[in-house]
Amino acid sequence: METEYKYPKCNLMITQDGLISAMALGDIDEQSYATQNISVVEIQAQDYGDYLIGAIYKGTVDGKPSIEEKPSPNHIAKNGEWILTEEGSQALWNTIRMMRNELLKNSDWTQMPDSPLSDEEKQKWKDWRIMLRDFPSFYTDEQIMEAFVEIQRTTKI
Repeated sequence: METEYKYPKCNLMITQDGLISAMALGDIDEQSYATQNISVVEIQAQDYGDYLIGAIYKGTVDGKPSIEEKPSPNHIAKNGEWILTEEGSQALWNTIRMMRNELLKNSDWTQMPDSPLSDEEKQKWKDWRIMLRDFPSFYTDEQIMEAFVEIQRTTKI
């Protein structure tokens, strides 16, 4: 006769900013954590490996805690959300500008008088290049991740 394995109780410790700060197996004294402004969320021990210390706890979905991983090293947790640091924002904008400049440089040939493109194709390339040049003015710092994805998406017309 096989004995069924009983998993121990498992808990996530959540800081005020929503960060998962620790995980603990077994029974814990939730009141002692409450005095340190740390919430305790019970999870299934077999799911223990699904949660990351340093991720943000987003609540429970379908009976399981939902988390959001840190998007980049340039983000910090604040009030349960990931906030891009000023240094991180500047670094991402610099990367976006560098990518944009490379795309413009690599498409210069499309606007040359001896380009093999039709007038219609040249116009499509011209419009795309104008969009790339104006690109930084379309987004605020809060939208930088969207901007990063957008510039990658626009690499083909």
